[in-house]
Order: sequence, then structure tokens, then C-alpha cells
Amino acid sequence: MKSIEAEPSLFDLIDRWLARTPFLKSNGWDFWTEYQKAVRAMFEKDRTDVKADRPDLQPARLNDIAHTEKIFTDFFDPAKYAAYIESGRMRLSYESAQAALMINTFQEEPIFQIPFQILTSLLDIDELMTNWRHSHAQMVFRMLGVKIGTGGSSGYHYLKATASHHKIFEDFSNLSMFLIPRYYAPKMPKQLTDQIRFNYHHPAFTKFAEPTATNTGAAGAAGGAEDASASNPLSTPVKPKPTAVVIPTAANGSPVASPPPSGGTASPAPPLMVCPVQHNK
Repeated sequence: MKSIEAEPSLFDLIDRWLARTPFLKSNGWDFWTEYQKAVRAMFEKDRTDVKADRPDLQPARLNDIAHTEKIFTDFFDPAKYAAYIESGRMRLSYESAQAALMINTFQEEPIFQIPFQILTSLLDIDELMTNWRHSHAQMVFRMLGVKIGTGGSSGYHYLKATASHHKIFEDFSNLSMFLIPRYYAPKMPKQLTDQIRFNYHHPAFTKFAEPTATNTGAAGAAGGAEDASASNPLSTPVKPKPTAVVIPTAANGSPVASPPPSGGTASPAPPLMVCPVQHNK
């Protein structure tokens, strides 16, 4: 048990994994810088909208915007974020928090879909544990009321407190505070989007292209797609023709029974005369 406790926890492994997230800085594009610009643009738009509203509502709403903007500003400050870690308000490293925000912001991009599902699963773990603790506290309340618990704790009040305070991946829930609407999200340069969307025309993938008989040499360049179809019989689908099964009939049009095998009895005549058969395409 002691050796297991000495191993890194799941939270620690997730923290290290996020810290290695690529594309945070790529070819002169810095996600964290662009994200802060997008946040400032969002608050400026909010102020403009408030100033166009009723004058009696403007002071309170402007104060709310200023308060929220300060929370963002403190979060963006590395020194103040380090103070959050020291005080226990946050456990994720500064780099991992940036990566988690990037994954959530661009969750629909192919390369970020699986990381987003992993982060969502961590929140599901916390939610399921909280639901179980809350149900357990309610069961204890129904059985014992507010009496002292069987283990010497305060009983219901202790269990109720653990349901709301003890979470493993609370940092990822707190990051939801710093997500911005999709239309304010920073735009990636085309060179970066080509990489994260698995663009197979990108130079990084062209080295994996296999040469074929129609794309090598001068003859292949001149032949084009027609040579490819002519050289490959499978490239031109052949439509099968319908065939028919003819059943022998007598002079009066009634079906004739098939002749019996040696030593056997005649099988009954089939009910149909002609059965068209269409081969599957």
C-alpha cells in the first residue's frame, strides 16, 4: 500500500500530460496571447452593450463586468496563479491550465476530440462520486437523523460537507469560468489548422504517398485518369445482366415434375414457371 501511495496519482499524470500539449505555441502563433486578446475584446463588447441599455441599470452591470474582468486578469498573471497554487485554490500547473483551455476551446477539431473526452470523463468521475456521497448522506439522515455517526463523526452534517467539498478534479470545473463564447475564440492560422485537421495534402503527409503506375513518369502524367481506368479492370464496374430460371412445362401449361433420381421418388412440381433472378450489384 505504501508503494502504491508513493506512485503519481491520476491527477498528477493528467497534469504532466497536459503540460506536454503541442500547438500552444506554433510558428509564431501563441494561443495564450491570442486568448487574452479575445477576452479583452469580449469585455469591451459587453461594456458597449451595457452603455446602450437603460441608464439606471448601467452602474451595477458595469461593476459586474469589472469584477469578472479582474478574475480573468488575475488568472492570466503567472505570479498570481502561482499564489493560487500555494493557497490550494488550484492544483494544475500554469501550462496545464492553458492546455486545458485550448482543448476546450477547440474541442471540435479532430486532434483535440479525444483529449476533450478525457477531460469530460474526469468531470464525470467527480460528479458520480458527489452524487454517491449525497445519496449516502441522505440515507444516513433518514436512518439516524442528526445523531453522531457510527464511526464517531458528526454523522449527517459531516457526510453532507464531504459531498460538496471533496472533489478530485475540481480544477477542471473551475476552468469553466474562463471559457468564452465560440465566436470570440481566437482564430488559428491556416498552416496550424492544416496540421490539427489531418490535412493529407500538407507537406508533413506527402512523404507517405505511395507512387502508382499512373503518377510516375511522363507517360503517366499524360495518361491521367483514363489510363488508370484502362489498366485497372476493377476501376470500371460491370453491371450484371438478369438471368432466368426456366422450369419445364407440359403441353397444357402445367409444370412438370422433375425426374426422380435412381431408386427415389419424383419431387413435386414447383409452382412457378419462370423465376427471374437479379444478381446483387
